Amino acid sequence: MTISGFSVEQLRQFIHFFGKNQNAAYLHICEGAPDLCSEKDNNLIGKLIGYLITDFMKANDPLEGIINAMEVKL
Repeated sequence: MTISGFSVEQLRQFIHFFGKNQNAAYLHICEGAPDLCSEKDNNLIGKLIGYLITDFMKANDPLEGIINAMEVKL
């Protein structure tokens, strides 16, 4: 369980569920700083953020046309 009261699995499910919405085009994840006295788990924050980003991206399956229908201006 996290400080917010949600488990990591629940958080990943929330992000995937809400990421499926057609209007969800942006995911903001604020920076995470590991506890400096615990070197054993320093890489876990970055790993979790990576999982959250990929869960959001997978929710917007291009086969459903959500990403492909977005207009990209360069």
